[in-house]
Amino acid sequence: IPMGKSGQWDSTQIMVSKTPPITMGDELWIYYTGTHIQHSKKLLRDVKTKRAVQIGLAKFKKDRFIGMEADADGVLVTGAMRVAGSELQVNCDVRGRLLVEVLDEQGGPIEGLAARDCRPITGDHLAAKVRWTSGMSIGDHEDRPLKLRFTFTRGKLYSFRVCEE
Repeated sequence: IPMGKSGQWDSTQIMVSKTPPITMGDELWIYYTGTHIQHSKKLLRDVKTKRAVQIGLAKFKKDRFIGMEADADGVLVTGAMRVAGSELQVNCDVRGRLLVEVLDEQGGPIEGLAARDCRPITGDHLAAKVRWTSGMSIGDHEDRPLKLRFTFTRGKLYSFRVCEE
């Protein structure tokens, strides 16, 4: 949660509530308290007399606490894993484009699931479906370890998942 600008009520300190985040549609809501007074005995005195602490609400899109960001070109390769499901989805916000390539355990592209076969993904998505022009899916290779190579420009990749269609 970013602090407020100088002079705003939450410009010096932010304290997150013990309450777990609340799921509201595609967002997580987090209540917090903030103050414009530095931590000191003065804060304790002012809290009692001037109501120096206020309550705020921060809203985040689901599963976006951390992500990989690329201003220009970015590449992320996963470790080898076995997948269960036929559909690959990505949580991303890409101003350029995102391509996904399915690799074998040694790092070689799997025919039909290479980057050149991937339909580019652009925009802000919580669960964009990754599709290849070959019509193949990641589920066609559930029987062996796979790696994924994400190549993207001007954007953020937050997460991915494999699920049933």
